[in-house]
Amino acid sequence: MKSDKDLDMVVGDIVREDNIKRNVISYSSKVKNALKSDIIIDTKETLIKTKLTVQSIQGLIVKKDIIQNNNIIMVEGAAGQDTLYFQELLLHCNRVKVVNNIIHSYYAYVEGSITNTVTHKFFEKFHKVEKERVKFLIKTSLIEHYMKIKFNFYLRNWYFKKYKQVPEHDKEKARIHILEIINLYDNYQTYFDQHIWNFIENDYIEE
Repeated sequence: MKSDKDLDMVVGDIVREDNIKRNVISYSSKVKNALKSDIIIDTKETLIKTKLTVQSIQGLIVKKDIIQNNNIIMVEGAAGQDTLYFQELLLHCNRVKVVNNIIHSYYAYVEGSITNTVTHKFFEKFHKVEKERVKFLIKTSLIEHYMKIKFNFYLRNWYFKKYKQVPEHDKEKARIHILEIINLYDNYQTYFDQHIWNFIENDYIEE
């Protein structure tokens, strides 16, 4: 960024590891494979070509003006807001460079066979960020692209898997919050797959 004053942001790679495995998350490779370049000019096109891939905000450096001038803020009291935050950052940049360097190491301990307890509050916090995500996707005309490639996969492999970990006495409240999340996308229900309808109609999740 010192040598190229036109760069608004530089994004590196991260490594995520737990007590079982180590996984390098190479955002730079995905961008280079999609664009055949390490420089991003058309940020919206990049989001589409990389299938809305994001990177940890701990793995980047960005000009302060990008954040301040566009009033980019975290969703207060929410969970998972860093994904939305990265996408907002990217779309407000004019020139971004990706680098094949591991910038951030994230350690997440896995308790083996012990299931971590998830309560309805988990989904309540994600509902807050989903409300902002829908507005962002509609505003940027990315909503249909998101519905095609991300929505069903994300519901099945994140929310539904977490729902299975909720204690029986708390499942009703958790289910209500998941239904509220799904309802945010009600205008695009033609994209809902059968897994979503099974949950809506029968509270059924396939193993």
